[in-house]
Amino acid sequence: MKNNNSNKGRKNKTMTTQYPKERKDAIINKMLPPLSMSVPELAKAENIPYGTLYTWKQTYVDKKCKNTKNTSHSPIQWTAEKKLSAIIETSTLSEQECNEYCRTHGLYKAELESWKTHFIHQCSPIN
Repeated sequence: MKNNNSNKGRKNKTMTTQYPKERKDAIINKMLPPLSMSVPELAKAENIPYGTLYTWKQTYVDKKCKNTKNTSHSPIQWTAEKKLSAIIETSTLSEQECNEYCRTHGLYKAELESWKTHFIHQCSPIN
């Protein structure tokens, strides 16, 4: 009797698409300010699975945080420039993305709001 189980002993392999680094970098840049396109929007526009885009974005954030964690101080010790940069970076993010940003940078959302209020009051004209 012939055994038709030709895949016996083989692992199931899923097909993965390899994207050129230039295209991947360009798409990641679309997820960042100033464009800050959402993952669902990009998935539809670029015909790339949501999971792939979320993985790319998380990998980018992890890499960026890894490179800055050793040199950064607690948010209390951040310079005005770094605080302003955080305000700008989070200004176009959804609430979920902003919360993720805060977690990865060791911030509380209330700190961002406080910094924003401080900068607004300092830049307001005196009447």
